[in-house]
Amino acid sequence: MLTTVLVLLLAGSARAAGPGEVFLTGALDLPPGSIAGGNGGNFEGEPTGLDISGDGRYVAFTAAADALSSEAHPDVDNVFRKDRVTGDVVLVGRATGVAGAVPTLGGRDVTISDDGGRVAWVTNAALDPADVDTAADVYVRDVATATTLLATPGTTTGVGDYDLSGNGNFVAFATSTSFAAADANAHSDVYRRRLSDGQTLLASRSGVAGPAGNAASADPGISDDGRWVAFTSAATDLVAAFTDSNGPSRDVFARDMSGFATHLVSKVGATNAGANSGSRDPKIAGAPGAVSGVEIAYNSDATDLDAADASGAESVYVRRFSGNTSELVSRADGVAGANAESRAHVGAISDEGT
Repeated sequence: MLTTVLVLLLAGSARAAGPGEVFLTGALDLPPGSIAGGNGGNFEGEPTGLDISGDGRYVAFTAAADALSSEAHPDVDNVFRKDRVTGDVVLVGRATGVAGAVPTLGGRDVTISDDGGRVAWVTNAALDPADVDTAADVYVRDVATATTLLATPGTTTGVGDYDLSGNGNFVAFATSTSFAAADANAHSDVYRRRLSDGQTLLASRSGVAGPAGNAASADPGISDDGRWVAFTSAATDLVAAFTDSNGPSRDVFARDMSGFATHLVSKVGATNAGANSGSRDPKIAGAPGAVSGVEIAYNSDATDLDAADASGAESVYVRRFSGNTSELVSRADGVAGANAESRAHVGAISDEGT
């Protein structure tokens, strides 16, 4: 029989563990005056589970820590909102009502409105009677009214990526469920839903009333006022005279939901020639009115968007519709700063675009 002996090293002392003994190995006493954090531990990976309000006062996040609320489910990632002024932490991931039911399935991919009043997240839990399937949906909770809204009803195939507008009134989302006669394909498309009345419009389409793109679209970003929706797509028929330079890889597009026009963002110069490699993660600055005011940050592996980037590694760019070029952002100080020597990604952009 193999006998294993574990040795625990403590500050200033050491002893051998006894047979069958279970003991703590990863904790230190808190210094005097310190404040204990949540007890959910740490994890590795990209921080997709948090967002911050426009003025920095509110932070929405997911956590498995059960010390943050006595009502939180102890075995899943719950959704919370913290007020950094008062210190209050509110359990957001729950059904309508101050004491609404807390689901046994966790939440993820949290976003928050600019004023911090609305928090959105994705979950497979059914928090509304209209949610009759187990597919992933977007929910939005109005913290002041304790109301939880199913933002993507009818998405029986589930929701992929999504984004909440800064004013909290619109959700852009990707799904293979069709909500428009123009969407007759089986692949993923991007829609914009107005939460006040449920109006749902197809964003990944061409022209004023063209069909859905001829290949999958996903990864939406939405402007603060909901007018503009950016997304990635492998489609080749979303803009006129499009030149596909990257095969099955995706390009970034943006649609004016008021002017009903779709624009190629990850393009080379003034033409509608797509970049020579894939682009993704579009983020729109603020609430642009006219086309000339649109500014979008995105990531790309392309080497023909800016002469300063010839590495082939993923880089961060910003495209201003007032010009005909994309500017390399992930570079060292200075107008001609050196391109990052390794991958740069998951860009973001301030409301004023600077």
